[in-house]
Amino acid sequence: MAKRSPASNSHTGLEEATRQLEIAMATAIQTQASFMPQIAQQRQQSDERFARIEASLAEVIRVLNEHTAILERLPEAVRDKIGFKGQP
Repeated sequence: MAKRSPASNSHTGLEEATRQLEIAMATAIQTQASFMPQIAQQRQQSDERFARIEASLAEVIRVLNEHTAILERLPEAVRDKIGFKGQP
């Protein structure tokens, strides 16, 4: 039986490692590709949800501004209602 030289064994080990790396990379790429549609769908759902949140927040801010304006006018409205006249 012919013996392989150490250089030949090293070369064979490197080829095997390279082959295994290529298989692992191909598997990783397939796995990533299989998740891409789910990721895209989740991103779309997140974008829609944030748009709704931003619209709701804008409405809350609008109502708060309206209430602030009402509260700022309230003391004068109460004075007018009870007939209080300030000193001239």
